[in-house]
Amino acid sequence: MYLYYCIHTKEVHFTWKTKMIEKCIEQTGMFLKSYEGNYEGIDFFCLLSLMKVENWDSWNDKDYDCEQTNYISIITSDSRGNIPEQSIKIMKKLSKLLSEDILLES
Repeated sequence: MYLYYCIHTKEVHFTWKTKMIEKCIEQTGMFLKSYEGNYEGIDFFCLLSLMKVENWDSWNDKDYDCEQTNYISIITSDSRGNIPEQSIKIMKKLSKLLSEDILLES
């Protein structure tokens, strides 16, 4: 069972600097970059995708923009469907950095 979360800007036309977010993720030492804007947890299941989307409800992980981000998709779980401690740590870190709440996707 996967758990789907996101962090996004208050308005779709607002953005954050992509490099700032990437630096935050990379400095944790907990993720490997799988391809541009996409990260995988090293020893836990967590996928992060940085995107610049036009709509909160219609996007894919190819919506990466090296300059601007307005949406971060977070997919995580462990074998029992719980949130790994490392996933909680990065979600809190990103939430604080971006001054936005973590939202559970339904």
